[in-house]
Amino acid sequence: AVSTLVCEPTKQLLLPMAALNSQEKSSEKKGSAQKADLSKSETVKSYSFADYTFEPDCNSALEKVVPMYLRAIVSQMLFESKTSEFGSRLRAMTNATENADKLASELTLKYYRVRQNNITTEIIEISSGAEALNS
Repeated sequence: AVSTLVCEPTKQLLLPMAALNSQEKSSEKKGSAQKADLSKSETVKSYSFADYTFEPDCNSALEKVVPMYLRAIVSQMLFESKTSEFGSRLRAMTNATENADKLASELTLKYYRVRQNNITTEIIEISSGAEALNS
């Protein structure tokens, strides 16, 4: 589960590359069971293929593919890290904005209460002075 509040570093094995993980293996088993059902219900034609030579050889292909694989995996890790950082910053700024708005409304309320008390005090002083002059 992804959470902006909890950040747990993970460790990922890049080399040697794993052939298949358990989920892929289980999906392959399900797929082979479906193929078996297909072969029972329908006639499946088998084709013979010509013997092709693949170039470049395996070592040359690996020399090209492995660096591309590592670049892609490391790039993905960096993108995820930056995305996580930006998500955390966004959440922090949202919290700061909400706290600032709350503080501003509390201070405004305090200001109006003090202002009202000052006005009330002045009105009482004026009416007391007027009463003193009339008596």
